[in-house]
Order: sequence, then C-alpha cells, then structure tokens
Amino acid sequence: MLLMGTENDDRYAWLLSGRALGRLLLDATAAGLAASPLTQPLDWPATRRRIGSELSLVGHPQMLLGMGYPTTPDAGTPSGRRPVEDVLRYEPAD
Repeated sequence: MLLMGTENDDRYAWLLSGRALGRLLLDATAAGLAASPLTQPLDWPATRRRIGSELSLVGHPQMLLGMGYPTTPDAGTPSGRRPVEDVLRYEPAD
C-alpha cells in the first residue's frame, strides 16, 4: 500500500499530486510493478481526516494505491489496443 499526500489541500496541491502520481505510475510500470488506485476512502472528507489522524500524518492524503508485482502468467503482456482507425477518423484537407 502506498499513500500519497500533500502539505496543503488546495487546487495547486492537487495538481502537483497528480503530476507526482503520473511520474510514479510510469516509473512503477517501467520497474514491472502493477498499481491499483483505491481512492474510494479518500472521497469522503471525514474519512480523509480520520486516515490523517490515525496515521499521524503531517499533510493531507491525496491518493491511496495498492502496488506490487503481478502474479498472473501474462503479467508482462501489454493489454490489447483497438486500432487507431477505430478511434480516430482522419480526413485529409482539400
């Protein structure tokens, strides 16, 4: 389990935590780790406060992740992607 937090709890702090999360997820993927967001407990202000209090946190919890090495046989195989043509339609300009 990984708990990310910020010193403040305003829009700028949310932006910074989102950037940090993006970097963390990329680095974790590169290292062969899998991550699963568990943000439901943080959706409720009272629960966020209780988590902060129970863990004696200095800041504000922003993201809760379950992380670890995948155990499935196909864990290293990328998931299937739809062809670009199914998602985007390209029409050349005249």
